[in-house]
Amino acid sequence: MTIASTAPSAEPSNPMIEVLKRAIFDALATAHIAEVQVEYDTDGDDGKLEAHPFSCTDENNAAVACPEITIQEPLSFAENEAHRSGMKLAEAIFGLVYLLLDQDQCTWTGEDGSFGTVRFLVPRRTIELTHNRHFGRYETSMRLY
Repeated sequence: MTIASTAPSAEPSNPMIEVLKRAIFDALATAHIAEVQVEYDTDGDDGKLEAHPFSCTDENNAAVACPEITIQEPLSFAENEAHRSGMKLAEAIFGLVYLLLDQDQCTWTGEDGSFGTVRFLVPRRTIELTHNRHFGRYETSMRLY
């Protein structure tokens, strides 16, 4: 069974997400990175997310090494978390991916697992999240002998 939504949805703005987006996009633009792609998946309903190493492309759509940049702006990923300066770009990207997935309370738990892709589209300063959920199917048969 495939459930698809063709219309992208724009979520209400979260100030913490906006600060993280700005800092990440600023760092990526400075490094001439046009796109970052992060793939993730879960294994069943365990609530554990596995984010794979992300890939970067430049303005010419060529694969490039992801920059080892340190973001000096104080950042945090939770309302009650202290802001930290000197965060590595990779840590900020993965942190924002987790935060975006947590915005929907049922994004990665409550089914047979999920997988997807998060694309940071630097020229447009937007993040595209494509999320896929697994749903188990079963057939029941009954026989009387």
